[in-house]
Amino acid sequence: MAGFLSLLDKQLFDQTGAKLGKTGSYTVVSSWDKLIIAGSREDHILKPVADLAPGAFTELTYDGLDVTQIGDDLTGTPALLSDAHILDGRWLVIGSLPVAEAFAPIRQLQAQIYSVAAIIVVLVSALMWAVMRRQLGIVTRATLALERMAQGSDVLAPLPVKRRDEVGQMLHAFNALQAMVHDKDVDLQQSKARFQNLFEHMTSGFALHEMIFDAQGVPTDYRFLEVNPAFETLTNLTAHQLIGNTVLQVMPGLERHWISTYGEVVISGQAITFEDHARALDRWYRVSAYRPEPGKFAVLLENITELRKAQDELKHLAFHDVLTGLPNRTLFSDRMRQAMAHAKRSGALLAVVYLDLDRFKFVNDHYGHAVGDLLLMEVAARFNNDLRSGDSISRFGGDEFALLLTGLKSESELHELLKRLLLHIAAPYALAGQDVEISMSMGVTVYPLDDSDPDILMRHADEALYEAKRAGRNCFQRYVLGARNTLASR
Repeated sequence: MAGFLSLLDKQLFDQTGAKLGKTGSYTVVSSWDKLIIAGSREDHILKPVADLAPGAFTELTYDGLDVTQIGDDLTGTPALLSDAHILDGRWLVIGSLPVAEAFAPIRQLQAQIYSVAAIIVVLVSALMWAVMRRQLGIVTRATLALERMAQGSDVLAPLPVKRRDEVGQMLHAFNALQAMVHDKDVDLQQSKARFQNLFEHMTSGFALHEMIFDAQGVPTDYRFLEVNPAFETLTNLTAHQLIGNTVLQVMPGLERHWISTYGEVVISGQAITFEDHARALDRWYRVSAYRPEPGKFAVLLENITELRKAQDELKHLAFHDVLTGLPNRTLFSDRMRQAMAHAKRSGALLAVVYLDLDRFKFVNDHYGHAVGDLLLMEVAARFNNDLRSGDSISRFGGDEFALLLTGLKSESELHELLKRLLLHIAAPYALAGQDVEISMSMGVTVYPLDDSDPDILMRHADEALYEAKRAGRNCFQRYVLGARNTLASR
């Protein structure tokens, strides 16, 4: 690598001082006694190798094999050693070249390779950076655009797709996803708008509440979170008054059973529907309550005050006379059974009186039906004023009435009461600018002296009324079992 030595040169042994390369040398050694015969250094000639450097040339063989190895030269310097045998192996020609010089070209080549490799790495890195920048630039821009959309600074819109590689496919897939999300968002917004419109215009009141519990888990109050306009109208309370406040802050007089009822809904999760009267608002409501999430409840509210009034009126009409407002025959029968049971327990007397007005048809014919109706209402009013608290009066129809006179101690007490009623009813009536006079006839039976069932008692009173009519009207007759009492009072 650093030079050569011609073994055929006739002047081989005359080349004292000759060098291999810049610092290398040659040495001719006798294979038999390892004596230096010739070489680059004159002072080494005819000297044994071992005397000059005991470790020199130890890697070489003296058995006729030519080798090249790294070992120590005659100065102890690491060198590249190469030998050749001549004269049938009797002499060994050794060339030595210090390792630093021998491998200098390789190191230079290595340095050049490293330089080239470094340049290639830089170029490849720059190329990869450019490619990645080109690739990632789109991704980065897409990421920034997505961040702006997520923050609300940009509207949600498709990203531009200018490539058909994997990045372009990714952006195309994102745009498809974005379009789907946009469609869903549009549907959601439309649904929200419909819900808001329904929330604001529904006739039923809606309110969302948060239940408040004490340390023992007992519901003690609830807070208004949201109400719709209908709720404000139905309660006559504004959202400003309600939202954020508790029900006891808004309505301190609210009955506590409202809180406990809603508390059961929150605790159990079971929806309920009920009707109740809110005394604090003086209104009847139909309420549907349910639990939309733990700790909260929502209600749908309907004001049924007018409906309840109508129901109460219908119920009243079912048991009361329309014209006079007195109990009708159905309610009278029920009260009669109760009065009979009470008389039986107390031992007092109960008088069952059946009566009608004398010559009422003449009033209708002479003064007109309007005056007749006014007369019936005035008669009912006088009865209500004259009867005692435990007594009852009923209008059966037309000019027919029935009385229950309770708690009587004797028949004489009954007679005095009936006489007073006859006198009071017979007093003139000022109706429609005219004075109208009327009298009545009464038939009476006394329980338990007449120990019959209600229907029989009414029949006996009717029979006694017939006798009062026969006796000349404006009187009362008492039914006596087996004989008719002819005692009359006019």
